[in-house]
Amino acid sequence: MHNGKHELVSRFPVSFKDHIASVVVVNTERRASISIPTQVGCPVKCSFCISTQQPYRRRLHPREMMMAIHHGYENIRPGVPVTVAFSGEGDACLNARAVAEVAQGISNRSMTVDKLRFSTSGTNSRAIEVLANISARKTLQLSLHSAVQSTRRRLIPVSDDLDGIASVFRRRLGAFDGIRLNYVLMRGINDTPEEIEALKRWGNDDWLITLSPLMGNRALQLSAEEVSVIADQLVASGRRVRVFKDVGRKLEETNYPLLTYQERQPMQRM
Repeated sequence: MHNGKHELVSRFPVSFKDHIASVVVVNTERRASISIPTQVGCPVKCSFCISTQQPYRRRLHPREMMMAIHHGYENIRPGVPVTVAFSGEGDACLNARAVAEVAQGISNRSMTVDKLRFSTSGTNSRAIEVLANISARKTLQLSLHSAVQSTRRRLIPVSDDLDGIASVFRRRLGAFDGIRLNYVLMRGINDTPEEIEALKRWGNDDWLITLSPLMGNRALQLSAEEVSVIADQLVASGRRVRVFKDVGRKLEETNYPLLTYQERQPMQRM
């Protein structure tokens, strides 16, 4: 049953036996998306993510992920195509076989899901082989955040190296409809000229770069004008770019747990 009111971004709790997780639903006029977790806690420990405040516990079982999808599905705008994004708490590549089982389950049910999106930090990137074999329309999203290895290692301490990630992505490029590179801009950390030049060169030109807002810490947030300048520089170099504004603000308002600056242990400028 669909709810009568559909906000642009809504966050709904879903209860597992040992954890209450979040399902995030984005409703636009043309499409809806459901973002679900793949793990309880996250072992990747990105230094700017609020999920580091919670201990990593376990991988989610396929039936738990399917329950989360159904919970989100009850709150989407009816009559529009739906993307299911394995982009909530956790890393899809660290629970790839269960994610693949869920993806197959979606295709066997009467849902209007026409696209899947898998999010990874590049940890255990070999598991992309498992995701690539899923017979569905799908995109792959990398939490990149820096194309400079030393910076990225500090931001995402548990991850494969950048060259290895790019190699795996290129090898299985034909299995995905597209690749996204998510880049959360942080003042003085990954917005410097050196960082932006490295971003221009990393990966393939047709891989979409999504510039997302940092949530929670105003001191490290860039203004809309500063983000626009960086986006223009990337486009001028031949890159495809999308800037998230309204959705990003709404995610912050709903207290979405991922990509949120960790207030308790402030990250130092690098």
